Amino acid sequence: MVHIASVAAGHITAWSYNETAEEVEITEMGDTAKSYQAGLRDGTFTLEAYWDSADAGLEDFDDAFAAGTGVVVTVYPNGLTTAGAPTITGTLTINNKEISSGVDQMITLKFTGRGFMAEGVVS
Repeated sequence: MVHIASVAAGHITAWSYNETAEEVEITEMGDTAKSYQAGLRDGTFTLEAYWDSADAGLEDFDDAFAAGTGVVVTVYPNGLTTAGAPTITGTLTINNKEISSGVDQMITLKFTGRGFMAEGVVS
């Protein structure tokens, strides 16, 4: 289950979140090999769903893409919203929208957003 600004998005077929950290070189004079440490973290979130123009959550993703501003997205990995259930939450800028279909396929939407998301639990 995925919420955008607390509104559930329906017809989801897949989602993913990929987190990365910048690689900062910290090699000093006299070192015999390069040294690195992790820098700032970033993430990319992707949501895929069947298109339904009446779905408020999917329309909110579309509105966020059009506005180009940050929006809070919360993922409930196991589908539960009860206390103690895991979450992944963050403010994302939706920067990509893809609509596709085929002769024998439903129309699908794919949204991609950038921003760091933190793991937590429902309180």
